[in-house]
Amino acid sequence: MDQSTFQPNSSSAGNDYAGVYRIDTVAKILDMPLRSAYDFCAHTNAFIVKRLGPRTLRVEKESFDRWLRGQSGTAPKFQNNELEG
Repeated sequence: MDQSTFQPNSSSAGNDYAGVYRIDTVAKILDMPLRSAYDFCAHTNAFIVKRLGPRTLRVEKESFDRWLRGQSGTAPKFQNNELEG
């Protein structure tokens, strides 16, 4: 996917394009600080991240969503604020 194929996504608040997430969106999804999300995305191989400039990253939605679904299947389960075995 190259940046010339990005199309505005009318269902978003203008922060994302069809097929990609901005890092601020990834930070919200993962409930982490923006700086941590940039660092994580800049160094991960878990999903596809495109660099559009020296300080601009975009995350491919499909690969991120697939990774996130996989993570949710392996995340520890909590019940009443206690970790289940």
